[in-house]
This record gives sequence, structure tokens and C-alpha cells, in this order.
Amino acid sequence: MAYGSELYLGVTGEQSTLTILKDLGLEYDPTDGLAENTTLDARLEKAQHDALEEIGMEIIDPIHISRSDGRPADIDYIYVKGLDGKIRQTGIWALEVDYDPNEMGHEKDDMLVGVSLISRYFPVFLDWANEDGGSGESVSLTPDILKNIEIARKHLSKVLPFIQDAPIVFRERHY
Repeated sequence: MAYGSELYLGVTGEQSTLTILKDLGLEYDPTDGLAENTTLDARLEKAQHDALEEIGMEIIDPIHISRSDGRPADIDYIYVKGLDGKIRQTGIWALEVDYDPNEMGHEKDDMLVGVSLISRYFPVFLDWANEDGGSGESVSLTPDILKNIEIARKHLSKVLPFIQDAPIVFRERHY
């Protein structure tokens, strides 16, 4: 089983998580997870566009991209031209509840609600320069990374007010 680390802006603890979800008007079922909310998803995608542009990325409309096999680009990603000139697909920010008592052995105090800023399979935000995402590597909280976390916080807080005061949370993930 593969493991990786992810970095979230989020809050831990069952009571805190459930209170935040209730305040946001979101439904959560421990078996099925968060109920889909397309309005929230669209607002988070817009916030991510704004944050990516603030750190110097150029957002590329997927209509202008085709894969090496000629198929159109997958619209479930944001495509950016990074500071290195390469075009990459990035995962779209999503509000997550991370709680897995079975495989990860989480206790109720381990329940997390937040937004991941790195991912294992493809970059999300902090790991934009790593073609395959950054959760398999160590994350050092350098001045540049901390600055970008605060840029993410600024844009995420417009959509999810609890992020304004949320700590940085590292999470081991099972893939």
C-alpha cells in the first residue's frame, strides 16, 4: 500500500468538523462523504484560478490543449503554464473530510475538514513545479512555500471563512 503526505489548510476533530460543515450548510455521511455541491466547487475553482494567477501562473483554457494522442484535454483539471514555461494540469481545490478509521486508524479527533494544497498524482498548488504532484516528497516550509500558503488562505477564505484561522495540517494518506 502506498502512502504519501498532504498539506491542508483545515481543522481537525469530529465536533469542529461537523460544526463547520453545518455552518456551511453541507451534508456529510461517514459512509458516502460530503454531498456534492456544484456551487461550492465552482467557487473553489475560481479561488484557485485567482491564487494561481497571483503567484504568476498563466491559466490555459483546456479548449486550446490536446493530449499527445489527439484527444481533448480533461476539463476536470485546471491547466497552467508555470513559471518554468511548462504546461501542467493541476487538481482543482475541493473541500474534503479526511476520516478513515478502517485503513488509517483515525480516531474521532483525527477527522479533518479542509483543502489540500498538494497531491500525490498531479500538482494542485504548492507543488505546481512537480509534474506528478508533491505528496511523495518531503515538504519544507520555506519562506516561498509559506508565502504561497498565505496566498491560498487569502483566496480560500473568501469561499470558506473558517480557513482564515485554520492551521496548516500535514496528513499521511493511504492511496
